[in-house]
Amino acid sequence: MDNLSTDPYGTHRPVLAEIIKTTAGNIIECGCGYSSTYQIRSLIDGTNRKLISLESNLEWFNKFKHLENDNHKLFYVDAGNNDTDDTGNIWIDFIKNNKIICETNFEICFIDQRPWTARTYTLNYFLNKCKLIIVHDVDYFPTNKKWGKIIRRLNTSNNIYKYEMDFSDVATNFIVYYPPDKYFAGRTGPPTLLCSNITTKEEFSNLCNKIDVNKYYTK
Repeated sequence: MDNLSTDPYGTHRPVLAEIIKTTAGNIIECGCGYSSTYQIRSLIDGTNRKLISLESNLEWFNKFKHLENDNHKLFYVDAGNNDTDDTGNIWIDFIKNNKIICETNFEICFIDQRPWTARTYTLNYFLNKCKLIIVHDVDYFPTNKKWGKIIRRLNTSNNIYKYEMDFSDVATNFIVYYPPDKYFAGRTGPPTLLCSNITTKEEFSNLCNKIDVNKYYTK
């Protein structure tokens, strides 16, 4: 993975990279991106792992469609960008009615699409279907009282907002990863949630102990 300076907002990249490296299953990506789609492709290259990428912005989708091959399928979700329950339902209806998605077992679900409500719907749908869920920009949800809870602020800098957050209302096992303060993009990080309703607490803890996100911050 190249230096994070190429995309300062790609703060999910260390978590995503480490989880892919410590697993062997298929991956579904909700929301294409230069800091996720290309990274995942690189990390599973030469394996039999499958990647399915979903995107609801047609112009953005067309930037990645050329990547499709036997192990990587991309689908356009015609859901629009209105931050409503209707949009979330369109995402889930698409997923439920897509034969390739339904016939693929996923170990990892990466969630980083627009709008926010679509992230909530895909999280809820895959929580008991995928072993590991990764959600980027996760502070938005407790901050806006959607799900999760802010426990306390972890620093006093006026330029950085870093929180201890509780996501036990949505997941049995969870951990939140922030970049080091000097790598913050904007004021909130943004942080990345890794969670699971399928692993045991011991399995989840052992997995988290194996990964080292700090090694990606070298400067």
